[in-house]
Amino acid sequence: MWQRFTERARKVVFYAQEEAQRFGEGYVSTEHLLLGLLRETDSVGCRAIEQLGASLLRVREEVEKQLPRGETRPSMDMSLTPRAKRVIDLAYDEARDLANDYIGTEHLLLGLVREGDGLAGRVLDKLGVQLDPARRVVAELQASNVQEHGKRRARRVLFGRRGNAPQLDQDWVKPIVMEGYVVRLEPLSIKRASELAEACDSEMFQYFPTFPRSFDRSGLQDYISVRNGMPLTVAYAIVHKETGKAIGSSSFFDIRSSDKGLEVGHTWIKKEHRGTKVNPETKLLMLGHAFETLGAIRVQLKTDLRNVQSQKAMLKMGAKQEGIFRHNMVMPDGYVRDSVYFSVLKEEWPTVKEGLLKRLRA
Repeated sequence: MWQRFTERARKVVFYAQEEAQRFGEGYVSTEHLLLGLLRETDSVGCRAIEQLGASLLRVREEVEKQLPRGETRPSMDMSLTPRAKRVIDLAYDEARDLANDYIGTEHLLLGLVREGDGLAGRVLDKLGVQLDPARRVVAELQASNVQEHGKRRARRVLFGRRGNAPQLDQDWVKPIVMEGYVVRLEPLSIKRASELAEACDSEMFQYFPTFPRSFDRSGLQDYISVRNGMPLTVAYAIVHKETGKAIGSSSFFDIRSSDKGLEVGHTWIKKEHRGTKVNPETKLLMLGHAFETLGAIRVQLKTDLRNVQSQKAMLKMGAKQEGIFRHNMVMPDGYVRDSVYFSVLKEEWPTVKEGLLKRLRA
């Protein structure tokens, strides 16, 4: 459910859980989502509320006035009520209607307004935040953001950035085939769905924010479509050259051409091929492409704080641990994750490359 949520939208859900706990509730309902949204005061969703003539403080006061404090001890999962789930579904609908491939605070706002029957919808309606005007304001704010982003990027290119013209982030990293001795990385494709279904299981996705809904051909087809539809992401199938079959996947994402940086991750490999040369060669191909072909100056990696094995693998590769982002992601099961960040810089790549090559020669 959460894989397309922006960082801000994920925070809204986390804040909603905190608001529910504050009021002694063991569930998250529409009013908690609205209170969570109001805490992201500089978001598109909150700016839309203000442009429609409603004060954020007044909205909060009106919700809290009608929301009695419960005596229920909050449950560990803080699950969504049916109305709150309906808000999320409607947010996806609104994003699709706006041709957006992400779910942001503005879509959550539209979902809350459109749901209408919950406390959040009733309060927003009372204060003048109604669906059609809200849609128009959101579209205007999005267009304004795009224009401002373009101006900022142009300024960066004109003042101190090298090159003839700015590149679009997605165009900087093109889906190509990368050939190694053990594996071949090829753009993730539906045609590999059956092979990938044989290669994966639920255990390997324990710490992943995005995973297949089922581990059969149909589930992998949907998973591949989702990965390929994610913004600023180029996903690959890891093909074992000896068998010609796909045995896993890895991705470039958070692609930022203007900063010459990207992330490598969402890597999973069939159980029988873990601990072999598959992962080091996959990393050699992807980091080599990033630094030597794309001219990246920084490649980022991250993992769940609970995933100690992954952290050891990144350190073994030669990546430097940068720190821990606390509570930076709400996982699909509602767990609030801490993420450990690593990186490899351009000047560090020769040493990291040599270490990977040694492992492949061993």
